[in-house]
Amino acid sequence: MLDRAYTITIPGDPATKGSLRCVGRPGRPHKLIEQLKTSGPWRELVAGWLRVKLSVDVEKREAVGAEITFTLRRPRSHYGTGRNALLLKASAPAYPTGHDTGDIDKLARLILDALQDAGTIPDDAQIVDLATRKRYPADDPAYDVLPYPGVRIRLYPMTR
Repeated sequence: MLDRAYTITIPGDPATKGSLRCVGRPGRPHKLIEQLKTSGPWRELVAGWLRVKLSVDVEKREAVGAEITFTLRRPRSHYGTGRNALLLKASAPAYPTGHDTGDIDKLARLILDALQDAGTIPDDAQIVDLATRKRYPADDPAYDVLPYPGVRIRLYPMTR
C-alpha cells in the first residue's frame, strides 16, 4: 500500500513515447508497432532507475496520483556566441513550446509506461490524478524544475 509520497529524480534527456505505425495490407489483419528510435533508451533508463532507487509497494487497483516535471535541455541557439556563449539571449523563450520539445502527453505516457515496466505500479491505469509540466533548467526549485535535464516523478496515495 502506498502510505506516503515518494519522489525520484532521474537525470537525462527526456524523450517522448514513440508514435504508433499501422502495419498490414488492406483486407488483412493489422497490427500497431511502436517506433522506439529515441524513446526506447530513455524508457529503459527510467525503468532501471525506478527498479533500483524507488522502493514502493502499490497494490492492484490502488488509486495513485502523480506529478511529473520534465526539465529539457535548452538548444544552443538560445545562447550567445563567443564570450557570451554561456549567457541566454534576451529573445530565448522562457518555456519549451517549440515542436522539437515534444508533446507533454507523449512525454508523460512514456513515464507512465516505465512505471509499469519497472513494477513500481501494477497498471498505469491506476494513475487517477496527473500533473505534468515541462521546463528549461533553472536554479529555482519551484515546481520541481531541475538545474539540469531530467525528470522528477512524485507519486502519492489518493485518499478519500
